[in-house]
Amino acid sequence: MRNDPWGHVLDALAAVSQAHAAEDEGARCPLYAGHQGECPIANHACKGISDGYTEARIDIIERISPTRLVVCWCDATTGRYGEQPWKLGAARNKTVCALTGATIRRGDKVYRPWSRGQKKPINADQSILASVVADI
Repeated sequence: MRNDPWGHVLDALAAVSQAHAAEDEGARCPLYAGHQGECPIANHACKGISDGYTEARIDIIERISPTRLVVCWCDATTGRYGEQPWKLGAARNKTVCALTGATIRRGDKVYRPWSRGQKKPINADQSILASVVADI
């Protein structure tokens, strides 16, 4: 059980949103139920409900080595990390790129938040495709 009340509320809301997204698959964007046709913001909000894609502002500040980045992560739900170290590794699971929303498959080269000790950052489950960073 988490001692973080805000995190508990967010977890509960995410579970409800994911349940509705599963029920409404193929329907209009649930965030814009009154809108006719396509989601007005290029389906980015829709991705956030169903597959973990985040609307965080992510800026790559510096590439400090071939395997390490410094990232500025700013998100209304997970907080702000002004100079967060990220390390290159292999994706452990299928997920999505936090920067682009592209599919990441298990084994793809990705950057993930790096931390020491037992306390992991809240965005520890996020990944950025290495191929996307190579283009920057």
